[in-house]
Amino acid sequence: MRWRRLGQDQRGTTTVEFAVIAPLFFVLFLSIIEFSLALYWWKSTEKAAQFGARYAIVRDVAAAGVPTSNARTAGGVFGISCRDPSSPCVGFADQVCDGGAGCDLAAFEAITLRMQRIFPVIGPENVRIIYRYAGLGYAGGPAIPAVTVSLHDVSFQLGVLGLIAGLIGDGRALLTLPTISATLTGEDLSSAGV
Repeated sequence: MRWRRLGQDQRGTTTVEFAVIAPLFFVLFLSIIEFSLALYWWKSTEKAAQFGARYAIVRDVAAAGVPTSNARTAGGVFGISCRDPSSPCVGFADQVCDGGAGCDLAAFEAITLRMQRIFPVIGPENVRIIYRYAGLGYAGGPAIPAVTVSLHDVSFQLGVLGLIAGLIGDGRALLTLPTISATLTGEDLSSAGV
């Protein structure tokens, strides 16, 4: 008789339901917040790369090996477009600046500082600038490379999602954003007008 009354007693059911549902709700709520923050970091990093590329094309060249003018080939004539089928211009190998040797550190730091205005989390170790021959301009004229600014290894600290990912498997992959790049063609490549 006593057990039958205990089975029919409805007191406390709301508390039990809350105790079961509340943790799931809080994990879902915190996950939405963390996904929003991760998206903000991703988009901020993307915008910083775009801003860095824009700034790099109007600044002094950060990589030491980028020529100031398009060298002409032996049979090339000054003033002919580099895209001419006779190939009047000599290309150059990709020149990379990541803050180490072969970089103009003043130009590299100026570009990095401008990017940090958009997203302060970025450090010099996250920035890589590549100058690539694009075949633009004319023989004997100023070199117009394609300038790529990429951000790599930008870390994002996850809270609840990192804990859950750590329980499921290796959560470290969620902590680093993928490499984000932006490419523009060079303009004046000089800070003289800036």
